[in-house]
Amino acid sequence: PYAWSGLAIFPKWLHETPRHIPPCLLDSHCKGLFLLDETLVSVTQTLIGKPCHAFPEVTDVSEPQEGHRSELMQAIECFRAGRHLVGLFGVVDRRKGIFHLLRIANVLRNSPIAFVVAGDATGADTVIELDNFERELAASGLTNVFFRRGKIAEETEFNALVKGMLADSGELPT
Repeated sequence: PYAWSGLAIFPKWLHETPRHIPPCLLDSHCKGLFLLDETLVSVTQTLIGKPCHAFPEVTDVSEPQEGHRSELMQAIECFRAGRHLVGLFGVVDRRKGIFHLLRIANVLRNSPIAFVVAGDATGADTVIELDNFERELAASGLTNVFFRRGKIAEETEFNALVKGMLADSGELPT
């Protein structure tokens, strides 16, 4: 037994009637709880009788610098060649569907859709997954998948990538 605290991402039990408090939160080893939804802190603290704190998710919504096109964005635009894009950005791993993306890209290899995977792994397991993805992509011979490994340097560049994809998406072919 050790002291612990937790993070409640979406505490479903707070939204149910009657409320069913998970026994682990009432355990003497639970020292507190953090909640992404700051509006639930007070009611949760009352229910479990332990310190609860807001731990809101923070998102950078900064606009990219007008006219700025990073090297990554330029490379994607060149690769795109007018095709529609499907992209995975940020932390890329099996959980996000990188291997499913390869299978779909293979099925759609002759379509006007291009696939972009840009980002990096966060832990030892995900580094291995990304290595495997890179090998599978190279072995597949797919020319409709762009892959750039590495952390997207700034949130504004990430925002610009997403905004660029949305701005030029148009209608997808049926």
